[in-house]
Amino acid sequence: MNTQQTNTENTDLQDAFIEERRCPVSADYGMHAVYAEALLDKVDTAQLQIQHLQEDISLLQTAENALDLLSENLAKIRRLATEKQASSGNEAYLADLNHEIRNLLMVNMLVEEDTELNGHYLFRDDIIRMSSSESAELTLTTARIPDIAGIDNNDVQATLDSLNSAARMINRQYERVSSLMRALLNHYQQLQSEITLLLAAHQTLKLSN
Repeated sequence: MNTQQTNTENTDLQDAFIEERRCPVSADYGMHAVYAEALLDKVDTAQLQIQHLQEDISLLQTAENALDLLSENLAKIRRLATEKQASSGNEAYLADLNHEIRNLLMVNMLVEEDTELNGHYLFRDDIIRMSSSESAELTLTTARIPDIAGIDNNDVQATLDSLNSAARMINRQYERVSSLMRALLNHYQQLQSEITLLLAAHQTLKLSN
């Protein structure tokens, strides 16, 4: 075998070795690209979940605001009813107190009729399904607020008893809304952490390429 043939064979072997080494590198690059895209898909999914969570949280905040207003008005009605109970029976004064109470009851009635959550109403017997949850479906059970009795016939005790029933119902609604809010905020924080980790992993893959 002459020198030229030897050099040619060595060159062929060297080229074959380089090609053999190049194939895994190309395969690795392809897998990195696939993994990188998969990570971005997961980020998109998590961000969509966060968007739904934000909508749910906004709905629960609406519920809290409505409950705050109802609770505040019921406290005012209780004060007025107590004033009626302590009054000397002046008819004009009682009429003024009843007028204030009726105005507050009218406001509460409008709140109860108009507070809507995702197509459902907070103060009607219903079950509102949240659009987002971590593992299981989350629901908010709604309920009607008891009517306030005793206004027309100046039965103060009946009014106070009705107010107590209404306050208990509102407190239960508060507890339900607060419990859901905590669950959604916890899931929101978990998703934010997940997105941070996914983006960090994606950046690492990009740098490794």
